[in-house]
Amino acid sequence: MKYVLILLMAGVGLEYSFSQTDTLYVDPLSGNFLIRYIGTTKGGEDTLITLIYEPPTKIDPIINASVAPTSDGRYLYSYRVTNGANAQQKLNQFSLHFGSRVSVESRTPVTSWDNARPKKFLPEIGFANRWVWRGHQGLEPTWFIDSCMIVSDGLPSLTESYSQAKRGSWAWPAGGPSQSDLRAQLLRLQIYPNANVLRRTIGPKAISTPFTPLVFLDTLISYKHQAFEMGWIREEGIVTSLDAKLEAARPQIINGRPSAKQILESFVNELEALNTQGNQITSEAYALLKFNAEYLISKL
Repeated sequence: MKYVLILLMAGVGLEYSFSQTDTLYVDPLSGNFLIRYIGTTKGGEDTLITLIYEPPTKIDPIINASVAPTSDGRYLYSYRVTNGANAQQKLNQFSLHFGSRVSVESRTPVTSWDNARPKKFLPEIGFANRWVWRGHQGLEPTWFIDSCMIVSDGLPSLTESYSQAKRGSWAWPAGGPSQSDLRAQLLRLQIYPNANVLRRTIGPKAISTPFTPLVFLDTLISYKHQAFEMGWIREEGIVTSLDAKLEAARPQIINGRPSAKQILESFVNELEALNTQGNQITSEAYALLKFNAEYLISKL
């Protein structure tokens, strides 16, 4: 690929041709993207042109989520978004991605933050099913917002959130190619998800149909292991205890015995006790396991 740029300097035309080779780099020290070109003058002299892009990802998003049942049988999802102490930029956008086929509505917009559910087509994932909160001022390091809320009929599931700083900035070298010339490269850096920081959290997901109790039990067991891997369950002994109850419920479910409900209810009771202690499991693990276990009980 070759770009030609004509510069008019004091009435004199100076032509540079830019041959694109190994154009995109990442500076490991600054975290900036570097786009490099070799510029050649008519006189045959070569010069290195470097375009510096500071991405809007020098933030440290910390996402805390909790879930509570609503009076109409749905779930209220609440999120606290913190820009951690290691951040170098203001955090000004938080988006939550959730499964399709679920009903979602905003309950309480964040003060001074806008919220919307865009139905924009993104090449990487198709039509986005997400909710976005944006703050014009942004969050300084250690600042947080704690009223990002949605209501949904979907059960808690592992999902993804994406956070972004206010906007990336460009440093244009003298005599370098214009932004229009580099449009393809710029888009690569600016579109989702390159310009976002990914964090795992919980969000609503539709129940698979037809409902199969054993498949749902396996999903619950998988959630438990993943919660431990992400640090939402603090001790391996807790995982072993919870796992024993779920495995004990398996043959009872297969044989259609009422004792399956009793075993799963003891699983929920243990979660309640752990949640009361305050430091054994996080609110994410509690909601993820409790509400899915209760749903399974209701279907037996």
